[in-house]
Parts: sequence; structure tokens; C-alpha cells
Amino acid sequence: MLRCNPVYEEMIRTYAPLTDKESVAMKWWAGITDVVEAMSSFRRYRPTRSRAEVLKEIGGGRGTKYDADVVDVVAGLIESGELEMGEAAK
Repeated sequence: MLRCNPVYEEMIRTYAPLTDKESVAMKWWAGITDVVEAMSSFRRYRPTRSRAEVLKEIGGGRGTKYDADVVDVVAGLIESGELEMGEAAK
């Protein structure tokens, strides 16, 4: 099972050196997983977002805020349950 991890620098370092294209792809991936992790995790100042809310956010930003191909992959992982999210988001 995959898990959203806000500490993605370690992952990026393990695949170095990256081409420019790979570097951009890793940044897109890291950005959207940060969004998913933040929305699906407990925060004292707001409730945990549901899977539907997370999917709505990333889907609404598809092709504008977020890379369309990355959104498609992440949304597929969320819908299939392969991407682990916060407890309340399940």
C-alpha cells in the first residue's frame, strides 16, 4: 500500500540524478501528495477532509493547479484504496 508522505525529499534523493523532465515530474508528484496528505490528515484547526472532498479538490485543479496525468494516477490510487489516507478520510 502506498502512503502519502510529507517528507518526500528522501524519495527524491534516492533517485538522483534525475533528468530535467524527471525532476519536474517528481515535483508535480510531491506537490499533489502534499495536498492529499494535508487534506486527509487531522489538523487541530479544521476537520479531516473526506475522500470525496480530496478527489474534488485535486479533480478541480486538474490541468491548472496540478498536472493532469498526475491527478489521474493519484485519483485512481485513492479510488482503488491503494493510497493510504488519514483515518477519517476512509
